[in-house]
Formats: sequence, structure tokens, C-alpha cells
Amino acid sequence: MKRKILVIFSVLIVIILICIGMYSQGLFNIEKRVQSPDGKTITTVYNCDVTEFPFNADAFTVRDKGYFNGTTTYTNAKFNDLWWSPNSKYMLILIEDFKEGDYYVLGDYVNNCEVNLSSFLDDVLYDEKSLKEFIRYDENERFIVDYYFKNWIEFSGEMFFEFSFIGNDNLEHKGSFKYNHANNTKSDFKMDS
Repeated sequence: MKRKILVIFSVLIVIILICIGMYSQGLFNIEKRVQSPDGKTITTVYNCDVTEFPFNADAFTVRDKGYFNGTTTYTNAKFNDLWWSPNSKYMLILIEDFKEGDYYVLGDYVNNCEVNLSSFLDDVLYDEKSLKEFIRYDENERFIVDYYFKNWIEFSGEMFFEFSFIGNDNLEHKGSFKYNHANNTKSDFKMDS
């Protein structure tokens, strides 16, 4: 009987240690796991900062393993979604920042860098002459617009976005465009309203 209790106790200790090990590696905090289209990289998103223990719940971590290896932690933010480009050269991440609101980050795996894509999108829309009369700014003199990523354009590296904003005329304006990050240009710009 004592031996049976000792075996059960030992098994429970091993199970607890395995669970603690899995927890400390963030395995219970996986929000999304995606393989790149070329199959060479697996990206895992954790719903907290798994680079320190105890985990910071007001952050999330993106970890790449495979052809590209790296870990990036975004603090004071929440993960919304991510999309690999068809050629596996870029990854687009939608982030909900607790102070600044939603914005897109583009990971460029060719040049090993990351940019706030939303600021680039603001720049290309600001240059659109048909929007000049409608553009509205916030107290920090930033263009107030919501972007909605729809899809990557196969093989070109372009992204298709829809957008909307409330203009100076207090009406909602909507439209769409394709954006090419490699040369920071837009094409096929259309205003729906």
C-alpha cells in the first residue's frame, strides 16, 4: 500500500513538473500558429510576453522558428491577426495598442526589419489629391483613418486595403487601394463615397 501511494505521488510530481515546464515556455498561451507559404518558417503568437517569467499579460510575443528565427514582444498591446505574404517575404500583423488604437506592423524578412505600416499608408493616402478637402486630423496632427487589410496580391507583393474615415464634412468616406511596400506606392485607388 505504501509503495502504491509512493508511485502515485511520484507520478503526480512528474506531471506537475511537466506542466510547470510547459507553462514556463508559454505552451498554454499560444494564440495562433501559422506556417509560411513556402513551409520554411513557423510563426507562433503568444497572448502574453513569454520572454520573462512571470508573464506580462499586457503584451504579446511573436516567435519565428525555421528558416527565419526570432522573437519580438509588443508591450501595452493585444494581438489581433497576422498574414504571411504569398512569397513568404513579409508578414503583416494587426495590433491593438492600448494607447494608440489599431495599427499594422509589416515584418520585412528580406531586409530583416519591421515598420509601422499604418504610417506609410497614411503618407500615401495623404498624397491623394482627391482627399485633400476631406482630410481630418486628431490632436497630434495625424490623419484619422481606419484601414482594413483584405488580401495579398499573388506574386506582386502588393496588399489590397479598404479604408474609411469621417471627413471634415462629418460624412463617412470609404475607398480602396493596392499598396506596394517595396517602392512605397499605391495603385488602383478608388473612392466609394
